[in-house]
Amino acid sequence: MKILISADMEGATGVTWPADVEPGTQEWQRCRRMFTCDVNAAVAGFYDGGATEVLINEAHATMRNLLLEELDKRAIMLTGRHKELSMVEGIQKGDVDGVAFVGYHAAAGAEGVLAHTYLANSITEIRINGVRASEGLLNSYVAGEYGVPIVLVTGDDRTCAVPCSIQPWLASSSRPVARGRSARWRRWTGPASRAWRRRYWPGSLMSRPYLRRSDAGSAGHRCCRRWSNREAISRTTRSAQWSAR
Repeated sequence: MKILISADMEGATGVTWPADVEPGTQEWQRCRRMFTCDVNAAVAGFYDGGATEVLINEAHATMRNLLLEELDKRAIMLTGRHKELSMVEGIQKGDVDGVAFVGYHAAAGAEGVLAHTYLANSITEIRINGVRASEGLLNSYVAGEYGVPIVLVTGDDRTCAVPCSIQPWLASSSRPVARGRSARWRRWTGPASRAWRRRYWPGSLMSRPYLRRSDAGSAGHRCCRRWSNREAISRTTRSAQWSAR
């Protein structure tokens, strides 16, 4: 069973301020390690739950944020931009059984830590069929086009509320509780702790019926059937590269 992790950074542990996710800043350097720990927790949990392959697609800014040398050695990482399907690159290969949105954030115009949709200072709101659309919602529609269900969302409480209301079977982690655009409640519990993995990536997740290949299409399209314009996020692939440990 193959899982794709789309790894954004605004919803990662410790992130509350724009400089925390701005490549090149001291704050970004500090938060990269916590971001990598979050992704490692997801990787470890999916393998504990029965996954046989985990692909990590870097999905934040330059898409060169995770610390490769500190990643779980079992995972494969796709780093760099520009990629055909951007934040969910790799889902079109036809061999992905589920996708996880790790470190995601709320939509532009919504309450939530560092809430935005793609361009923080340019796009004030995107709506699809009257629903305010986050990057997670848009990416879930792309996943639905390929019949791949969303199995996990992590971020603040505002981030997790929307996809869980649409797909109630979702596992989610909303440990940070938003208290405005640049504030959240947070307690450090250690990097990729076993307790966290057991809580948010339980082994039973991988055996649920909607993850079987025969069910993936109906599960994905049930909630993601209305958005089919994949061209909207198409990019060239000239600077993306595969990295593996």
